[in-house]
Amino acid sequence: MCFYDGKQEAVISDRVINGIAYSLSDKNAFIMYTELPNMEELKVAWSDMEDDGWEWAVQQAIEEECSMVIAAEGTSAGTVTLDDDMYIYNTMYSSDDGKLYMYLVDEDGEDGMIFVTDTKGSNAGKIEEYDNDAEDAQMLMANKNGLYYLKDYEDGGGDLYLGDQKILEDVASIAEIGESGKIVIRSDRDYDDSTCMVNLLDGKKNTEVSEDVNSAEFAENGTAVFLVEYDYRRGEGTLMYFDGKEPRVLDDDVTGYFTRKGSNFIFSE
Repeated sequence: MCFYDGKQEAVISDRVINGIAYSLSDKNAFIMYTELPNMEELKVAWSDMEDDGWEWAVQQAIEEECSMVIAAEGTSAGTVTLDDDMYIYNTMYSSDDGKLYMYLVDEDGEDGMIFVTDTKGSNAGKIEEYDNDAEDAQMLMANKNGLYYLKDYEDGGGDLYLGDQKILEDVASIAEIGESGKIVIRSDRDYDDSTCMVNLLDGKKNTEVSEDVNSAEFAENGTAVFLVEYDYRRGEGTLMYFDGKEPRVLDDDVTGYFTRKGSNFIFSE
């Protein structure tokens, strides 16, 4: 496996089995992969070959000696070591600070835990505990603030956490507004009338925008336009505007709206 930075090619490893996670963003480039051991140094016990046969014993020895390696910018940076009974279920990468979050489970898919590691520098590959009680978790997004994830996830919703801080309960999804760092949160989803509650998270400040929202678009300055109490039979609802602090009614009996320049159409039920 090689890395090309647009000018020259660098060989990362000639013993790569498969890639586990990677990012080739403009901010950071890394890959975590499984690497075979040095076959010339591989040792197989004679007793294992007698019990299980030569091929099986060699295969088991290779699997036990395989390692997970992180390479950043074309250079092998560090080895990731996990407990033998834990497996990587999912990963989430933050290109803002080069941190990789890993959701680990046991062989039964239970006892979920979240760990984090750097992907470059002297701490690359050294894992730290992020949440040791993350049963039924869903990792949603990672940025410079940390990892946003749902715990106790069930029936399309869960409790939203940022690190050890609980943000909001019964959250269905989140979305970042451009590169502003502001997060739109959808919670209390009602499948019967296709509505939800919408909150805006700016750093650690959580502001309720409105309930009974059917569709919404947000600009990076935190303002929003959205429809509430939409009647699908009539094809009309109430158009609202959020100035970053509180909502106000713009018009009633509105069929739809055009998105503003520089805004993000976050969702439409």
